[in-house]
Amino acid sequence: MGMLIAIIAGLIFAWIAIRVGFYVAWSVMFNLVVSIYIAISLGPFVADKLPLEGGFGAAIVLTGLAAAVFAVLQGSCYLFFTSQYEMSFPAIFDSVASGITGFLTGMLIVSFLILPVGLIRQGTVADKNTTKESYQLNSSAYLNFWYNAVHYLVGKEENVQPETLVAGIIKNNKKVKNTKAEVKVVEQVKVVEPNEVKVEEVSKDKLGTPPDFDFDKI
Repeated sequence: MGMLIAIIAGLIFAWIAIRVGFYVAWSVMFNLVVSIYIAISLGPFVADKLPLEGGFGAAIVLTGLAAAVFAVLQGSCYLFFTSQYEMSFPAIFDSVASGITGFLTGMLIVSFLILPVGLIRQGTVADKNTTKESYQLNSSAYLNFWYNAVHYLVGKEENVQPETLVAGIIKNNKKVKNTKAEVKVVEQVKVVEPNEVKVEEVSKDKLGTPPDFDFDKI
């Protein structure tokens, strides 16, 4: 089902890319790949600083971070490059290359959105031993390819599974939730001052009431 949706999205983006041209389509895909890489890599650290909880909170961190980075990159790219300079290619090359780029972009978007959708579907807090199996998160091989391609370019040769990093977002959300719960318990504890025991002071100088005597019986 996910593959079918990815193919449909790829065809839609391919049609859009053919209309805007290869130059713009390539810039969009480049910024998207970088945004997804940053969102997945920095997601656990950002989640550790935000008061968001559970799978839904992790999905907000992941998608929000990717959207924010993409907006900055694409806005900067449009401001300094695509709106200032034009690049013309042969009609056939431009149509074919932009179509392929748009198709790959659409599939990449759907492959990335599978992760936050999986987080929302779980809707639970991570266990202490957070693993991808415990959340049934499965990133596609297509997303893994692009993530590790950028990972290799930044100087990291080992391959990384994006879902393991996404699981770290939930783990940090659990830590935030536990911290908030502990603070709440501490706030509910009230210091009760001991009741003061009132002791009646009896003056030694003050005489008590004399007893009554029945003089008729004496």
